[in-house]
Parts: sequence; C-alpha cells; structure tokens
Amino acid sequence: MSSDDDQKLWDYAIEQEKYIVQQFGFAVIGIGALFYVYTLVSSVHFRTLVAMTGLGICIIIWMHSFAASKDREAIFDDLKNTAIRKRHMKAAQWRNKSPVKYFYFGVLRPITYFSSLLALAWFLLTVSNLAIIWFNYQIPFLIFEKIGIVAMLMTFLLLIYQTRKQRQKYEA
Repeated sequence: MSSDDDQKLWDYAIEQEKYIVQQFGFAVIGIGALFYVYTLVSSVHFRTLVAMTGLGICIIIWMHSFAASKDREAIFDDLKNTAIRKRHMKAAQWRNKSPVKYFYFGVLRPITYFSSLLALAWFLLTVSNLAIIWFNYQIPFLIFEKIGIVAMLMTFLLLIYQTRKQRQKYEA
C-alpha cells in the first residue's frame, strides 16, 4: 500500500471511532429517557414493551461497538509497520509506562462492555415483567441485585484481561 492509502485507512479508523462515541452518547441519552419512562408507567404490559425496546437498543449498540472495535483492530494490524502507526505507538507509550496503565482503557472496549451491562439490565427487567404477566409472580429484587453485581465484576475483570492482552500484543 502507498502512504496515501495508509493515511486514508488511518483516517477511516479514527472517523469510525468518533462515530461510535457520538452514537453511544446519543444512545445513552435515549436509554436514560427509556429508564425514566419505565419508572413512570404503571402498566406491566407497557413496561414490558419499554424494557424490550431498551434491550433491543442495547443489543444493537453492543454489536455495533464490538464490530467497530474489531474493525479498528484489523485496520491497526494492517498498518502495523507503517510510519503513521509507529508514530502513534510512540506517542501512546505513556499508557504502558505510568500508573495510569491500570485505569486507562481505549474508548471502544468500555462502550462495548457498558452496552452489555445495560442489555443485561433491560433483559432482567423484561424477564421480571414477563414473569408477572405470564405467571403472576414477582421475582424478588435481591436476585437481580446479585446477578447485577456478579455481571459488573465479571465485566470489569474481562475489561482488564482484554486490555492487558491487547497491550501485550502491541508491545511484541
């Protein structure tokens, strides 16, 4: 590839990342509005509809951000030995050499994991509402609380593991 093609590919990767962050910002506002509507509505049937809508939105965001992160990875791998990628790696060395390396994550990975946690929350709300509709049974909130805590811990551990794995890949 020529350096002009490399530059175009690099620009595309950066624009993709910006696009995902912007879309995620809009989605968070929309999901927040859905949570607000969910709390205002007393009808279990309408709450189920709102919860299923929230679940669908979160799954779309989750899939979209995951695909964008894989595209970005593939583009950066393709540009691995180019001048622009080498300059980028040199400029980003602070991430691996300071105490920040334990707390810094690239933007797409937390978006992907946060979307998965939101999807889990909407899924649990949907299941809870369907249990009321179908079986006239209210699932105790304590069950959801424990599932949420375990999911958050597992997501955080996965975030750390994947970030370390990616850093080792780029250091090699």
